[in-house]
Amino acid sequence: MIRQLGKGGMGNVMLARSEKDGRAVAIKTLLPEVAVSEKSLKRFMREIEVSATLRHPHIVSYIEHGSYNGTIYLVSEFVSGMDASKLVLKSRLYRFHREYLIFLLKLPL
Repeated sequence: MIRQLGKGGMGNVMLARSEKDGRAVAIKTLLPEVAVSEKSLKRFMREIEVSATLRHPHIVSYIEHGSYNGTIYLVSEFVSGMDASKLVLKSRLYRFHREYLIFLLKLPL
């Protein structure tokens, strides 16, 4: 493991180096407090299944998944740059929707 890339309400994503070929990869795991939920485990397993089937130049590539010491993980390609949530916040579309919502909130009911 090199460093943490992000942490959300359900999971953690770490930057690591592949032991097979040395390339940078992203490893996603569920947070321990979330992993005890059957529903969360099923959702993560579904995410893994879907990731393994997707092939598109604008979607990070699935590499592998597995379990280590009882922790299920998903390994995907690492793409440097801004994460998707920050990209959306900076996008013109977000600014337009935000300004439109502010306008609507100012209208009398």
